[in-house]
Amino acid sequence: MTTFTFNEEQREAIGGILDERMQIPISIEVWARKDGALVRTDRPACVHCEDQLRLARMLASLHPGLSVTHYDMDKFERRAEEFGIERPPFTILRGRNGREVRVLGFWTGTLFPAVVDVITYLSQEESPYSEASKEALAKVDRDIDLHVYGALYDGYSAQMLRMTGALAAESRHFKVQFSEVMEFPDIAARQEIETIPVMLLGGRRFIGVWDEDSLVQQIGHIAAGRDDVVTLAQTGTAPYFTEADIERMQAEQATDTEPRRTESGLYLPG
Repeated sequence: MTTFTFNEEQREAIGGILDERMQIPISIEVWARKDGALVRTDRPACVHCEDQLRLARMLASLHPGLSVTHYDMDKFERRAEEFGIERPPFTILRGRNGREVRVLGFWTGTLFPAVVDVITYLSQEESPYSEASKEALAKVDRDIDLHVYGALYDGYSAQMLRMTGALAAESRHFKVQFSEVMEFPDIAARQEIETIPVMLLGGRRFIGVWDEDSLVQQIGHIAAGRDDVVTLAQTGTAPYFTEADIERMQAEQATDTEPRRTESGLYLPG
């Protein structure tokens, strides 16, 4: 288990963001599993379960409007199946009126500040989108599934987590999940992921980061039942790497171009 904590400067920075933006309480549900000493061949080990639960509790300690509920996947196996949770660590950021964002994997790295932003969006039940976009999204009257696959080292992935999380804050009709696939190479292989981020939207597959106008326009097409596909003038992608790939590259050559972070790899706001 990785051990890390916030220093005083980090606590003040993150707590200040929460104090400024939080309006209604948000529940952070963490589904985890404590692996025993015996290695089981019928399921993969949950390498970051304890890390994820610790990070969620650390974050919740910074604001009274945040709470953490821990569900043991073994004790609540039937409930996990009902919720469609197949493996840990799995987090549900739960607001009210059916607004929620689901995250598979350990949301550290560039994903951490994105998760903080999504929590504040859900707490406000409002996105930072333009008024024109909000008016367009208000016309969506049926559920739309969005699933983004990304990685904790990738800024484009974090941007897509923010953008899709903001949709869930705008309307309960947006069913949003983000999967951190650096931790789960089997999922990446099954989805044939070579570059990230990848988004599944309304049954269609899209690669790369989207801007607000294009994403809202594509959602409008799907909500209206049209097959039109928005063509992006330019999109950003990053190569997909597994944890083993990252560890090997770090061992071969240290880089001095990474964003400021803690020893655990937790990227911090600003």
